[in-house]
Amino acid sequence: MSSYPFAHLSSNLEEPEKALDVLNYMRKAVPGDIELISAPFGWNKSLSLDIKGHPLAEQSKTYGLAKKKKVLHQAKQRKKRRKRRKKRSQKRLSRKRR
Repeated sequence: MSSYPFAHLSSNLEEPEKALDVLNYMRKAVPGDIELISAPFGWNKSLSLDIKGHPLAEQSKTYGLAKKKKVLHQAKQRKKRRKRRKKRSQKRLSRKRR
């Protein structure tokens, strides 16, 4: 397993000391039977993998409070829409029964 700091993919960087604390925590979490290679900050990446997909594809995910709020808001909106649909269908069924 390798850990590499992809700072260029983020628009919100942490202080270097805190980032190193996180990397050290991650290193300690890896079981002893797994070999871990860590690239230092500032090194250019040189890794060759033969896998399917676009050769320049890299992906960045951002997790945090803003993302969580957005996801929760979307979930509430979906729940409201389902509730409205259910109410409408119940009205239709009650009309048919009359």
